[in-house]
Amino acid sequence: MLTEKFLQDLQFEAEDIPYILKNDRLYGEEIEKLAAVYMADKGKRNRKPYSRAEFQQRRSQMLESLDAADKACGDSDNEYIANLLFWLHCVPYAKPLYERANIGLDIYWESMSDLACKTRENKQKRGKCGTAVTWNWYSLFLDLLLFSLGRLQFYIETFEEDCYRFEDFTLKKGDTVYSCHIPSTGKLTPELCMDSFQRAYAFFKEELNGPIIPIVCHSWLLFPPYLEKVFPEGSNLEKFARLFDVIATISSGDVFIDCTSIFLKPYNGSTAGFPRDNTLRRNFIDYIEAGNTFGYGYGVILYDGEKDKIING
Repeated sequence: MLTEKFLQDLQFEAEDIPYILKNDRLYGEEIEKLAAVYMADKGKRNRKPYSRAEFQQRRSQMLESLDAADKACGDSDNEYIANLLFWLHCVPYAKPLYERANIGLDIYWESMSDLACKTRENKQKRGKCGTAVTWNWYSLFLDLLLFSLGRLQFYIETFEEDCYRFEDFTLKKGDTVYSCHIPSTGKLTPELCMDSFQRAYAFFKEELNGPIIPIVCHSWLLFPPYLEKVFPEGSNLEKFARLFDVIATISSGDVFIDCTSIFLKPYNGSTAGFPRDNTLRRNFIDYIEAGNTFGYGYGVILYDGEKDKIING
């Protein structure tokens, strides 16, 4: 069963801990069994990107487990608590995997605390304690493919584009790259980002061919029209976007998937009721009402860990 100390170590908010423990007393015994089965084959693979077959297998296993956890919590009025309890019961099984891989427990705890981060987001967006993540996100942590390293998280994956060249450095489709993700844990300053890049270089150094770590990012933060028309000049968002060489853009048309990250509510074709309490939100409302479209950018950073600098920026 879960304990208060365990949830504190994962950085859950004090007000949520009694609620999580209450639900664990009701449903945890059955969910722990599901977690044990799910985690039984973890640690049997190298720290390499998922193959397509592995990705689908992990996703299938995960969805089956989450469906069983949801049924175990059948009389709960919170559709998100089963998801959270399942992943919380998986966390202890990951600890020996990190230890065998000689990964510090500080990184283990920091990485696993993403559950608390996603729970805070769920409360903001949906008003309930729990998580709504239903893809392979948490499996990446458990398969030692995704790590929290300072302000940013880094996921080991393969390069999506055909080729990228800068001076003597070349990335080809299928090459290993380190995709950075931005958890909602505070300010996104250039200094914190550079610190995370240096941590990532030190962490992955033995896997690299030389002093350069190729970092990629697929995010709405890198969509060029947002940089030009939405992000406040001189803001941390603008500075973050300008760190990357954006090599591809993906338009989602009038589908604004990331609206809940900005306004804490979905976009249904209207900005009615959207708060205008900061510059970013006001700029986004103006952008939407002007009939602009939404999307993502895919960018590359070549970070030289020995020189502590971005060489393609």
